Amino acid sequence: MLADVVNKQFMHLTIASLDSELPFTRATMLSGWGVEILVCGAISRASKMAVEGQNIELISYVCGPLEDILQAFINGQLKDGGNDTSRVGRNGRQRKRQRHREK
Repeated sequence: MLADVVNKQFMHLTIASLDSELPFTRATMLSGWGVEILVCGAISRASKMAVEGQNIELISYVCGPLEDILQAFINGQLKDGGNDTSRVGRNGRQRKRQRHREK
């Protein structure tokens, strides 16, 4: 999915398909689409190098509901190397997860 963001506002979302398995071909396709920042989950070392080689900023290891990820991106809350937006509420505060143990 490609999100066009201007001045912290979503202009539109587009579904896109990377038709190649090759990391450097994929990175070239992203660059050709004008991608400046790639927000993704896990990423291989080769893909990371390919993306960075195209001067695309990388925010990796992001997980959670899409709407929460997009909102966290707009709010500047995503950082490279680990983001779980399922634990961030709409107001930007950390949600607490409760675990119940059987005794």
